Amino acid sequence: MAFRTIPSEWVEKERNLNLIPRCTVIPIMIRTSLRSARSGLAAFSCLIGLFAFSGSFAQTTYDTSNGQWPSYGGDLANSKYSPLDQINRDTIKDLEIAWVWNSPDDALKPLLKAGLDRFKATPLMIDGVLYVRTSLNIAAAIDAESGATLWGFNPESYKFGRPASYGFTTRGLAYWKDAEDQRLFLATGDSKLIALDPK
Repeated sequence: MAFRTIPSEWVEKERNLNLIPRCTVIPIMIRTSLRSARSGLAAFSCLIGLFAFSGSFAQTTYDTSNGQWPSYGGDLANSKYSPLDQINRDTIKDLEIAWVWNSPDDALKPLLKAGLDRFKATPLMIDGVLYVRTSLNIAAAIDAESGATLWGFNPESYKFGRPASYGFTTRGLAYWKDAEDQRLFLATGDSKLIALDPK
C-alpha cells in the first residue's frame, strides 16, 4: 500500500493560516480514488489503535462512572452504558427540556451545493462541557448546564464539497488526555486530522 506524501509547502501553508491558535493541522492523505481513501482510513485506524494502547493513554481512565462520556461509545469498550441512576422508569416522566442548542450548520445551509446529511454526532461530556462535531466538521464546546456555546472551531472543510463515501455524516470527536495535557481530535471531510486544545 503506497501513500502520496503531502508537499512540505502545503503543510507550511496550513500552519500559516492561523485559523485559531489552539489547533494543529495534520494532513493525513490525498484521496486519489475510493480504494486509496479506504486504505488510508484503515491505516489511520491502525495508527489510532496503536496510540490508544500506548503507556500514557493507559494511565487515564476513560469511563462513564462520574457522569463523563469521553468517547463515542462512552468508554473504550464502546459499551454505550452509564451507571448513573437519576433517570429511571419512575423519574423519566418528570424530564423537561432544559435548553436547546442550534448548530452553526444552519447558517451555512444556503452556501452549500449539496444538502446536509442527518446530524448523528454523539457529544462528549468532559468536566461539565459537551464537545460536539457538526455535520459540516465544525467543533463546538457547549456548557452542559446552560447550553451556551463556549467556543467553536470551523475548519471550513465543506468548501471542498460533499465527501463521496458517507457525505456530511459524522459520529463526532475523539478525546485524549494524559497527566499534563488533553486534546480533541477532529477528522475532516477533506482528509485532515486536527488536534484542538479544549481549554
